[in-house]
Amino acid sequence: MGIIMVYNVGEYYLEGMHVFMRKVVLFLFVLFSSLTLVACNLTEGTDEPSITGISVNVDDIQGDFLLDVFDLSDVRLIVSYDDGSTATINLTEAMISSQDIQRLDGAGTHTITVTYGEQTTTFTITLTEPLDGLAVTLLAIYELGVEAGEIPVSYDEWISSFMNSALA
Repeated sequence: MGIIMVYNVGEYYLEGMHVFMRKVVLFLFVLFSSLTLVACNLTEGTDEPSITGISVNVDDIQGDFLLDVFDLSDVRLIVSYDDGSTATINLTEAMISSQDIQRLDGAGTHTITVTYGEQTTTFTITLTEPLDGLAVTLLAIYELGVEAGEIPVSYDEWISSFMNSALA
């Protein structure tokens, strides 16, 4: 009777071990399957488009700008990507060399180099000295005269007309 008990206990032990091993294998299968799905989801959304080019929005740099009014962040950079999309971002000092930032502190026509990511572009901008009080007043008078239809000539011609008569 003792042998049968050992045999039965051994058989139960073997059967229990077999069930345990099946559970371990099933657990490992579920674990590795879950990790594989998580890994796939993590890499799936990281394929961000690459930058293929940059350009400065030409509407933001047309004409002359007063030196004391010009703000670099008013200039927009158009970023093109390899998937065909574009994004518009404001220019920052971090995108420009220290030499070009110094150029923007003085009046004149300047060619500025912009770097964003690994892309580079240039633009030309003209900065003028701020107007003094008399120049601001004369410009305001001229603009009012043009709006009223009283001044049919350009600003330079208008200034010249009364400067010539003052010198005569």
